[in-house]
Amino acid sequence: MALSPMTDSDPPSASGNPGSGTDAPPPRLAARAAGSSVWSLAGQVFQVLLGLASFGLLTRWLTPADFGVLGMAATVSGFLGVIGDSGMTSAVMGLPKIDASAEATAFWLSVIGGAILTLIAAAAAPILAWFYQNHSITWVSVALASTFFLAAPMRVPTAKLYRALRFRDLTVINIVANTVSVALAVVLAIRGFGVWALVAQGLATFVVQTVMTVAAAPPQVKLHLWSRSHARALGKVGSRLSGFSLAVTISRALDSVLAGRFLGSSALGFMGMGMKLAYTPVERLSSAMYNVFLPATVELGEDGRQGRAFKSVVRLILIVVAPFSLGTVAIAPEIIALLPPRWLGLTPVLRLYALTSLFSPVSYLAMSVLIAHGRASALLRAAIALIPVCWAAAIFGALSGSVVGMTAAWCLSVMAGGVLFVWLVRHRMALGADFWIAIAVPLAVATLMALSVRLVLSLLGLSGTRLGVLVGGLVGAGVYGALAWLTMRGDLIRVMQLLRESMRRRRRT
Repeated sequence: MALSPMTDSDPPSASGNPGSGTDAPPPRLAARAAGSSVWSLAGQVFQVLLGLASFGLLTRWLTPADFGVLGMAATVSGFLGVIGDSGMTSAVMGLPKIDASAEATAFWLSVIGGAILTLIAAAAAPILAWFYQNHSITWVSVALASTFFLAAPMRVPTAKLYRALRFRDLTVINIVANTVSVALAVVLAIRGFGVWALVAQGLATFVVQTVMTVAAAPPQVKLHLWSRSHARALGKVGSRLSGFSLAVTISRALDSVLAGRFLGSSALGFMGMGMKLAYTPVERLSSAMYNVFLPATVELGEDGRQGRAFKSVVRLILIVVAPFSLGTVAIAPEIIALLPPRWLGLTPVLRLYALTSLFSPVSYLAMSVLIAHGRASALLRAAIALIPVCWAAAIFGALSGSVVGMTAAWCLSVMAGGVLFVWLVRHRMALGADFWIAIAVPLAVATLMALSVRLVLSLLGLSGTRLGVLVGGLVGAGVYGALAWLTMRGDLIRVMQLLRESMRRRRRT
């Protein structure tokens, strides 16, 4: 039976009438979540396409070494960034109710935390330059350190928008911020600023996002509203979630450190480019669904409905992600043909990241379920347990002496984490064989599509050509669309019903 979003028990119509089952969640929640998902995914798709276009442009004027220098300079800021990014936002999202005191307390905790992280990252800049034996990264590291303070004021407003499912506003903000930053980076790259074009892109993104987010959902900032009890409660939840993100970062950080130290900046640039082309787009889509699914899961409440919602949403997001990931595997040589000759050899790296991206949606949705159930401590313990596994893989990759070996090591660590998170959710949600059957269908259809694309390109003699990207994309879209309609028609129809209901509710409000 086809699974529908948020529940596997369809109401009798799409008009919002309640279903016959007493445990079916309110259709209004399903419609709201579906509408929010569309806005969130649409924004992420736009950003992914914009990112791919910007990388295509920037590679004309920037070298792999430029991207590698940015990666080395971001070692500490990327390591600390997870503390500022995840903890406080998720803690505010998880509050049963946000009053003025909790809001003001969370805001100032974010600002103080951002200032501390900026100082730590800036102080580490000379140490990074010494470690990598490249003094050009010192000031790049200092510039990147300022992003913590720039982004801090938007943490609470962002959480407020998430809780209200105002993903249309968030999408507009992200589109404007990324468009402005990409335009600035391209102009600076053309003018010969090198790695500083990439630095300016990151800084501009945070500045525009912060200004627009604060304007869309102004936070309480009065100091007299500060509450010690709120600070303790928010700090407890936020510290566990930040600790989880930090442990994940620690487990994966050794790959880039060893690659930069022993393989050089060009190797790190290759890894960064492969990740941004194949893994980062899927991760952004998965993160968008996480931001919708977490508040929806909290609102669902009962375990049975949450379990059915988890199965349905995993299946639906794989319907979108699987053709992208496996399609990238199929036309990787043709994608590389679009880049300058200096990027030759990126094909196996791109394919590894594309295959690994299939684990991202399941991992993110599993984390949202665990957080909704107050299992932040379980996530933290799982992430700590993965550190030695991931470090062993990184050392093995470094000993291989190749970019492909390092990439494979990183991918193995991501896969191990995804399997562990799903295992935790499987026990909590009592997932059975129907879950694996549900996700096997989109994966099988996408695999057939990828094989068909590769066969057609070989028969037409377009392997490794720029025209192969266009032909492969058209063939893949046609094959996948036909097979999806034959095997997953119920899912597609149900989504359209919920979207129409969401649009009607939006017009009425």
